[in-house]
Amino acid sequence: MQTIFRRYTFDILKLYKFFICLSPLMFSFFIILTNNIDFNGAFESGDYIGIAKTWLGESSQNVPLERLPLYPLFISLIFKLFDSNNLHALLIAQSLLGFLTFYFLIKTLEILKVDKSIIILTTLLLNLSIIFRFSVFLPNCLFIFFITLFTYSFTNFYFSKKIKYLFYTCFYLFLLMLTRANFALSIFLTIPLICFCILRQDYKKILKLQLIFALFVSYFLAVGVQYYRCYSKTGNIAYTTQSGWHLMIWTIPCLSSKYGCGERNKDTIKIMYDRYNQIINESEYELDEVERNEIAKNVGIDYIINDLNKGEAIISSFFAFSKLFLHSSLTEIYPSLGIDVVNPSAQEGKSFKEKIMNFALLGISDFKYFFWLIAIIFVFISRVFQLYAIIIYLKPNILRLYIFVLTSMMFVTTIPAIGIGNPRYRSDSETLFLIIGALGINSFFKKIKERR
Repeated sequence: MQTIFRRYTFDILKLYKFFICLSPLMFSFFIILTNNIDFNGAFESGDYIGIAKTWLGESSQNVPLERLPLYPLFISLIFKLFDSNNLHALLIAQSLLGFLTFYFLIKTLEILKVDKSIIILTTLLLNLSIIFRFSVFLPNCLFIFFITLFTYSFTNFYFSKKIKYLFYTCFYLFLLMLTRANFALSIFLTIPLICFCILRQDYKKILKLQLIFALFVSYFLAVGVQYYRCYSKTGNIAYTTQSGWHLMIWTIPCLSSKYGCGERNKDTIKIMYDRYNQIINESEYELDEVERNEIAKNVGIDYIINDLNKGEAIISSFFAFSKLFLHSSLTEIYPSLGIDVVNPSAQEGKSFKEKIMNFALLGISDFKYFFWLIAIIFVFISRVFQLYAIIIYLKPNILRLYIFVLTSMMFVTTIPAIGIGNPRYRSDSETLFLIIGALGINSFFKKIKERR
């Protein structure tokens, strides 16, 4: 009887895992049925689709260097296979990547031996941020897919010590670097930590050096591809031409706002543009993308050093990161679906406490706010378990270095969002949050059982 029950439980668990993997496909079919493909141009997806059409020879528009090449290449491939501008095919293709993302996320949990908990598996199903990202035509979906494969390969290497998994990790590092520029900071934190993992293994010294070399080659090879793109077009070298603009018109105006973005400080934006345009107008020749980005970066740095109120910026950063980590992804999903709602921070009320109370009262009377309130509570509880995992694994433990690597990846993918607070910038790290949270939940319930 016990054997039959175990078999039944195993089958139910297997079916539940498959259902979780299907969730991006199910959401995409919902998007198709509600006629929300591309969300009526709510995002800058047109920029990437335009690049893909140019590469297919169907458009003559200029290809901006600020967009890294892998996602437009992915779109080009789908359009080549299923006719140009076939957004239905692109949506389904991304949903299949979402299916594989959840599959490898669950396989990672299996390696960690925390995959048999219904509570842990439910945290995957309720993570609307990941599911939603595979319905939006932006590179985040591809990045989430690759960072999940990167994490799965590294997890395999960390526990099995098999060298082939480190080479897989190097390959996915290369792809990540050509998908979104935010992983460029990994050279300062994540990659050194992985090198430390390699040095701790019982390999010959020459093999350790070769593996570390492979890791750095993967990183700089990807950077080199982007350098070549910039140099062949402009004669100048840069990894991205977006960093200066991001600093000047997003980061600094958000840090100049009381609670972070929210809404950018319009006066700061005007100052930024005035200084930028003055330098551009004084130039004696036509400036290319790389040079303009460098000017924007210098304008931003100069403002930070001489004009930015450092105390206010620290407070703005705190509130922005609080929103980044604690906001439900419904903040984005509702407006994208045309559902009329008011964000918690935009509620009526003189103080932050009043705004939250008014939002909670709406949650009692309005179903869409009730669902939003539940989603926020879920995010908050998840963060508690994730923080718990990070704290308990600070002690010497087989998982300590593993947690350090995952936490470093979370840091390098979210730090470019300083001051902004948009959950979109958190989506790249969601699979990492889920894995760390799973370890926290597992440890928490283990301790409860031990005390009984």
